[in-house]
Amino acid sequence: MSYISQIVDWLRPSLPEMTADVRASVDRTLADTAIRLNLVVAALAPPTALSWVLLLWGHADQTRLLLWLGIVTTTSVMMLVVVARYRGRRQQAQTTASELAFVLFGAGCAWGSLAAVVVPETDAWRAVIGKMLLATLAVNAIFAASVPRMFWAFQLPVAGVGAIALFEQGGTVSRTIAFVVIYALPFSAALAFINRGANERAAYYAAVNLETSEQLQQANARLTHEASHDPLTGVANRQEFSRRLEAAVAESPDQVAVLFMDLDRFK
Repeated sequence: MSYISQIVDWLRPSLPEMTADVRASVDRTLADTAIRLNLVVAALAPPTALSWVLLLWGHADQTRLLLWLGIVTTTSVMMLVVVARYRGRRQQAQTTASELAFVLFGAGCAWGSLAAVVVPETDAWRAVIGKMLLATLAVNAIFAASVPRMFWAFQLPVAGVGAIALFEQGGTVSRTIAFVVIYALPFSAALAFINRGANERAAYYAAVNLETSEQLQQANARLTHEASHDPLTGVANRQEFSRRLEAAVAESPDQVAVLFMDLDRFK
C-alpha cells in the first residue's frame, strides 16, 4: 500500500495544508477552468460531428447519421446555454459544474452511440470509429479533468455505450476494438488525475499569492495608520497634521485657518 502511495505522490505531489478560504478559492478556480474549457468543447462539437458525418456519409445509413448529428448538436447547445448563465462568481462555479455534468452525460451517450447508430459495413470503418472513441476519451481527460464529476459524467457513457455497441456487432475485430476502448478508460482516468493535480497546484499557488498580497496590503495600511496616528487615542499626530495642513494650503492657500488648543499635563 505504501508503494502505491509513493507512486501516487510521484504522479501528483501533495499540497500543504490549506485554510478554508484557500481551499474554497482552489475549488472555485478548478470549476471555473473546467467550465471555460467546456465552452470551447461545446463550440467545436457540432463542426467536429459534421466532419464525421461527411466522412461516413457513403459508408453508413445517412438518416441515422443526420439523427446522430442532431443529437450531438442539441447537447452542445444545452452546454452553451448552461455556460451562458455563468458569470464567474464563486457561488455559481460549483452549481454550474453540476449542471454541466448532467449535460455532459447526455453528450457522452451521444458520442458513444455513434457505433450503434451508424453500424459501418466493414471492419475498417468500425476501427475508425473506435479510434474516434479513444481520441474522445483522451480529449475529455484534458478538458474536464479539473472537476471529477464532469470528467466521469462524459467518460463513462462514451466508453460504455461505444464498447457495448461495438461488442454487439459481433466479429473478432469489433469485439477487439470494444475491449481496447474499455482498456483505455483507466489510462484516461490516470491522465485526468495527473492533469487535475497540475491544475490544482497552479490554483493553490495563485490563491496563496493572492492571500499573501491581501495580507501585505492590510499590514501596510495598518503600519501607515500607526505611523501617522497616536497609538493610545487614535488622534492624528504631528506628522499627519503637517501633511494635512500642507494639503489644505496647497488646495486653497487663502482659506486656511489653524486652531490651537492646549491641554494642561497632556502630551
